[in-house]
Amino acid sequence: MTSKTLQNLSGSTMENPRGPHQSFAESILIWVDCDRSRFIQCQEDPDYIGRVQYFCDPPLCTLRITNLRERDSAEYKFSLRKYRVESSTGSPGVNLSVTALQVKVLLSEYTDSYCRAELKCQSSCQPDHQSYIWIKNGHELLRETSSSVSLSVYPADRYSCALKGYEAFISPSVYAPQLPSVSVSPSGQLVEGGSVTLTCSSDANPAANYTWYKEDEESPKVSGQNFIITDVRPEHSGNYSCEAQNTRGSQISTVHLVVVRGSSVKIMNVIRLTLVVLMLILLVVFSLWTRKKKTLSSQTGPNEAAEVMQFDSGPD
Repeated sequence: MTSKTLQNLSGSTMENPRGPHQSFAESILIWVDCDRSRFIQCQEDPDYIGRVQYFCDPPLCTLRITNLRERDSAEYKFSLRKYRVESSTGSPGVNLSVTALQVKVLLSEYTDSYCRAELKCQSSCQPDHQSYIWIKNGHELLRETSSSVSLSVYPADRYSCALKGYEAFISPSVYAPQLPSVSVSPSGQLVEGGSVTLTCSSDANPAANYTWYKEDEESPKVSGQNFIITDVRPEHSGNYSCEAQNTRGSQISTVHLVVVRGSSVKIMNVIRLTLVVLMLILLVVFSLWTRKKKTLSSQTGPNEAAEVMQFDSGPD
């Protein structure tokens, strides 16, 4: 028996009939070879629970997997159990290949406000028909087209595609980078001699490429999501820009760095310490004065208070 290969779209359903089997099986175990060396039982694996069904009406048995995922790609085998004893395993099994549709940007020509792009809807599956649907910003744009289209694409646009007849299984959208988020570690004022890491991230599909620039310098400092500066000095102070770019467009965010000399930091620390000590002294003095005032008030008797009142109320 030769191995059989099935190709399915991500999100769809696969049915694999096996048979005929001459003897009645008390129960059927479905196994999947995940990495060609370790078999797992589909009915018991958490990743398959709720998605796997099998039907056996001898001599034909069928395995059904719903909501297919790319990681479901593997070799599937039936193991027949008769009278609680495992009797035979269907070998070779069935190789399942699950693929997701993807939109590829083949060509881009930029203008001031938009770009002219050629998009291709592709998959490793080769369906019998070649009719595609294109979706722009969640709404159907073109129907019954070929796998490639040429469109005017604006920065905010998102495009995805689907096969006609499989409209529920839409490819991930392609779109330009969103405004990058830039973080600095450690944050705050930087001390001369230390190091700092600038990190840039942006939501984009295809994934963005990152380039770092320093203000008033034409040449890029470094390419990559992280920019690490060691042994920082005051001349490293300034604005740093991160450009996130893919085949759909680009976005730029800027962050400001301040590097102070070590002596300046020491002076600032002395000033802070002095202020803290002065505040503590004032707090102690206030506490002692309040306590002394309460003591004097408790030592003054009623007679003394009356004499004071008589003295104050004497004739004018």
